Amino acid sequence: HGSRIKISAFSLYFLLPESGQNDKPKTIELPSSPGKKRKIATLEGVRSNSMPEPKMLKKQRGNAWTSIQEQLDSLSTEELLQQLEESVEKGIWDRRCQFMGATVAYRAVKEAAAVPDIKSKALTEGISKAEVVEWIHTSDQFRDWATMMQAKLEPKSYQSSISKAMARAGYE
Repeated sequence: HGSRIKISAFSLYFLLPESGQNDKPKTIELPSSPGKKRKIATLEGVRSNSMPEPKMLKKQRGNAWTSIQEQLDSLSTEELLQQLEESVEKGIWDRRCQFMGATVAYRAVKEAAAVPDIKSKALTEGISKAEVVEWIHTSDQFRDWATMMQAKLEPKSYQSSISKAMARAGYE
């Protein structure tokens, strides 16, 4: 003698008393927290006088990753490479390191675009991502970075970071 209501992974059972038992209904009072009031939404945003004013929402902070990117953009390539190398030596690989890697990838791609051989080839017949990656791997400045990134990232992630850097740098 009862009914079951299933809500998500929970089952609520409502048992009915057997006939002939105490026919007088029982009630249970639930304790409530003093001072706490429930907010009740009104239709079409109309407020009644009995409803308290809503608390102002906290101002949302700016995107933390944007400020990190701004900090990284202000550093020189050598400083970025040094910080990244120090982090890897300490065994640290966090979101900031990922941003540093992406920033260095962008700068490597931009420098590759400035090389006269790549620039002329890009203007005449076009250039592939493999050629840009090859230049980065043979570059004195970015060779160690490329090796470090390949050790830290999956091959697809490394290639993806180069592709995104190329897109950001304006390669088509």
